[in-house]
Amino acid sequence: MTVRSRHLLPWLVAAAFGIVVVTPGIAQAASPANGHAAEVDPRIGTGGDGHTFPGATVPFGMIQLSPDTAMPDFKHAYKWAAGYQYGDPTIMGFSHTHFSGSGHSDLGDVLVMPIAGEVKLDPGDPAKPGSGYRSRFSHASEVEQAGYYAVTLSDYGVRAELTAGRRVGWHRYTFPTGKPAHVLLDLRPSIYDYPGKVLWADLRVHPDGTVTGCRTTRGWAPGRELCFAMRFSQPMASRELYDRETDMVYKGFAGPGNQPEDQSAQNGRALVGVFDFGKLKQPLEVKVAISSVSQANAIANLDQDGAGWDFDGRRVEATAAWNKALSVIDVAGSPAQRTGFYTSLYHAMLAPTLSMDVNGDYRGPDHQVHHADGFEFYSSWSMWDVYRAEEPLMVLLRPDLSTQFIRSLIAAREASPFGILPVWAYQGLETWCMIGYHAVPVIADAYIKGVRGFDADAAMQAMVASATYAPYGDLGDYMKLGYVPIDKEVEAASKTLEYAYDDWSLAQMAKAMGKTDIAATFEQRAGNWRNAWDPKTGFMRAKLSNGQFREPFDPAFAGYGSDYTEGNAWQYSWYVPQDAAGLIGAMGGDAKFTAKLDQVFDAKVDPAQFKNVEDITGLIGWYAHGNEPSHHIAYLYDYAGAPWKTQQRLKQIMDSQYATRPDGLAGNDDLGQMSAWYVFTALGFYPVTPASDEYAIGRPFVPKAALHLSNGRTFSVSAAPLDDAHPYVGAVTLNGKPLDRVYLHHAEILAGGELHFSMQAAPNMRWGTDDAARPTAMSRYGQ
Repeated sequence: MTVRSRHLLPWLVAAAFGIVVVTPGIAQAASPANGHAAEVDPRIGTGGDGHTFPGATVPFGMIQLSPDTAMPDFKHAYKWAAGYQYGDPTIMGFSHTHFSGSGHSDLGDVLVMPIAGEVKLDPGDPAKPGSGYRSRFSHASEVEQAGYYAVTLSDYGVRAELTAGRRVGWHRYTFPTGKPAHVLLDLRPSIYDYPGKVLWADLRVHPDGTVTGCRTTRGWAPGRELCFAMRFSQPMASRELYDRETDMVYKGFAGPGNQPEDQSAQNGRALVGVFDFGKLKQPLEVKVAISSVSQANAIANLDQDGAGWDFDGRRVEATAAWNKALSVIDVAGSPAQRTGFYTSLYHAMLAPTLSMDVNGDYRGPDHQVHHADGFEFYSSWSMWDVYRAEEPLMVLLRPDLSTQFIRSLIAAREASPFGILPVWAYQGLETWCMIGYHAVPVIADAYIKGVRGFDADAAMQAMVASATYAPYGDLGDYMKLGYVPIDKEVEAASKTLEYAYDDWSLAQMAKAMGKTDIAATFEQRAGNWRNAWDPKTGFMRAKLSNGQFREPFDPAFAGYGSDYTEGNAWQYSWYVPQDAAGLIGAMGGDAKFTAKLDQVFDAKVDPAQFKNVEDITGLIGWYAHGNEPSHHIAYLYDYAGAPWKTQQRLKQIMDSQYATRPDGLAGNDDLGQMSAWYVFTALGFYPVTPASDEYAIGRPFVPKAALHLSNGRTFSVSAAPLDDAHPYVGAVTLNGKPLDRVYLHHAEILAGGELHFSMQAAPNMRWGTDDAARPTAMSRYGQ
């Protein structure tokens, strides 16, 4: 990757020496006690295609309080899916909700901007300083830490600091002496914006100075309502409420007050509030709580989770929350290794997000209010991404949270008008983005690995309902024909393959529960991947309803309406994680299989070929690490008796696709999946097939790691010598005994102990090559 910003060089130099660069003359609050939180760099992924945000949040928190540099029209918004791009020169404000690393987007709710001096009511043009309320800034003034963000807004001379709790965002603004201080609240902008996206909003100033409001938008989740409550540490001198909409056909009759400063409440589709505080002699604190249910619930969240005025105390609490969350793994290594590892673990712990008020209320997929009894409701489910590694990582590290997540999924299904589990949901609402019914393997993986505390029978009912709902993704034809026909449904090859894997995962849980009839049905469906296999071309392809493969066929083609979802035949023909041995057999055996894998990585591919498929990034030949269908591919050499090639490819990926820079993620982090891949791979093993109890062994990328498990045991990984001169595994021991297979059982990790890798310069072409040494699959090798 290249350094994409002229601002980056001084930052890199300073970071190399451990220096925090700040604006001259501005005092910085002392950093809270060191821990793993201090090794996180939230800047990683904020440039290029990573789409992460640099602002303040806590693990799985409801609030993501972060700067927004732009919220352009959705047709041009891809770069700003998290509201912030590192190369931008201005900040338009700080909003309270963001996705981390999504490829599509929404949110950016409750945007706040501190202003010193003259107030402009519109954001203005970033290319024309002074044209609106946005402000220029310098990266040299930014401080980004886990749970804390600060920046100087240079056009105003305002120092802005942010921290967060689970439901409350905390701001502290230090205004220049002698200038009037204002806080602007803009309920118009939204990430992935477009004219008319705000359906309605209301804004109210209460007698005690509390500001509340709600906004309903028609975005990714149509009809989403988000409410808030805001309080200030100092009394307002005055306030103005505006409705800036100019093209209303019918205005109705005016309420009390004929000037913006006379009004205590305002309704409309383009609301702006300005709150004036005069010339302040001390910093102004602002606290904001949100709720997807009501203003009353937002006030209750603020009362309970946002008591008092102690910004530094709240910052210490946020840092402590991150230190506790990240302490599940202790890693040794160079500063760059530790920063890369802990930032990845941090990103993997941002979603799903708490989506429930302090009284247990939450908004369900039916848009109605429901109550969580005995559990916490979580949403922000990028299922197509996170079932692969992010959720399995939580099963390993935080099974207690996995229980909460699964109870949330079951509750969402019970409230669904369609009676199925979430596909891609946030704040409780469904978007229908991507394909598959991947909440099924999320649940099955947790159950197979021993997670309990949820109603397994209700979960199984939800899984079967999701896998048999005929209108969804042409499941009706899939159940009749054994494949999804391309003349009925786009991306049919991908859907056939992903449905077959989901079916296999359902069968594993049914089998473990003793539900043999369900297990048999879905075990049979798990073999439907063979209906997409074309032995003539050697690729997975889509069939027509008449059973013929669609023609013409180009294995390199990717685009909407193709056989594949965000990919082509070179990328999707490997998606049989439940039956790698069967795929090896279909391709003609180990030698032909590994030779074709080599073709994937070694091909000369012009990235411009994918210019119309923005998610296909991070190319190594046809391999696209920036998109999830490729994530398991490097580990498939393990299944074909060539684990040294897995080791080789993993180093190639880690060296080229990750870096400790703002542009250090090769693709969208996708709510933690890219980062979870890094965490697993750095530890030396990976869940190629969630809902099995096995992890494929790769090679470590940190010299030592200790996993502190929820059962009180510790599982350690070590590797020596670990450097560029010794990239291959020579031998592996588990608890001091030779390990001659290329997989670990989940129970072996939970038992505690040590996995040690002896590294060497040349590949060991004998270790882990026997059939018995390979991870298991539906088929035996050669069938």
